Amino acid sequence: MIERCCYCEIELTEKSRSRDHLIAKSKGGNLTMLCCNNCNMQKSNFSLEIFALCLEYFDPVANHKKIINARRIRNEILFIKNLPVKNKEVKVSNIVKLIEANKPYSDGCPF
Repeated sequence: MIERCCYCEIELTEKSRSRDHLIAKSKGGNLTMLCCNNCNMQKSNFSLEIFALCLEYFDPVANHKKIINARRIRNEILFIKNLPVKNKEVKVSNIVKLIEANKPYSDGCPF
């Protein structure tokens, strides 16, 4: 299976491969997803929504795919967290596995 960045969807190599904390480590997050070094540095410790807004502000055309994917990931996690289940952390980590397994999302945001 080809590993791809969860934001820009480029194929990851050993050199470009990184893991992004969906909620910044500095803000108590421990859930990670595969991404490229460039996207990881761009996202920094921003939330997924702030990251998408920054990308949209600076260059919405060039960053279209990253914006869609950041919002899709955020929406899928929010959806799972709002389900009436007992162990939401397990459900959120499962959705991350599903998101990583179903790359690429090039046909747009499902929400």
